[in-house]
Amino acid sequence: MTRVTGYTQFQALNADLIRAQRDLMEAQRQASSQKVAQDLQGFGLDAGRVVSARAALERASAQADANLRLEGRMDVQDLALARVSDAADQIRAAIGDAIAADSGVDFMSRLNNAFRQAVAALNMEHQGQQLFAGATSDRPPIVPG
Repeated sequence: MTRVTGYTQFQALNADLIRAQRDLMEAQRQASSQKVAQDLQGFGLDAGRVVSARAALERASAQADANLRLEGRMDVQDLALARVSDAADQIRAAIGDAIAADSGVDFMSRLNNAFRQAVAALNMEHQGQQLFAGATSDRPPIVPG
C-alpha cells in the first residue's frame, strides 16, 4: 500500500479544516445575533465604509426633511398663485361685463375686490416669511397705496 499524502499535506488539510470550523462558528454567531460585529473594530477594513454609510444616511435624512419643508412652501405658493389667477379672471369678467352692458355701474367695486384679493395672495406668508418678497422677506412685497 502506498501513501496518499505526506505530512505537510496533512498539516495543510488539518489547518484548512480548523479554519473552516472557525469560519462556520463565526457565521453561526453572526446569524444568531444578526450582527456582523459588536463594535467598529469587528468590521476591520469595512469600518470606514460603515461610517461613510451612516454619514450618507444622515445626509439623505436631512435632504428628505428639507424636501418636506419645501413641499409645504410650494403648496402655499400654489394656493397663492391660484388666488391671483382667480382675481385675474374676475378682472377680465368685470371688464367684459362692463363692455357688454355699456355701463360701469359696479365696475370699480368689482375691480377693487379683485385687486384686494390679488394683493392679499401676493402678500401671503409661510412660516413667518413672505412668499414673494425675494431677499427682503421682512416686509410685504406689495403695499397698497
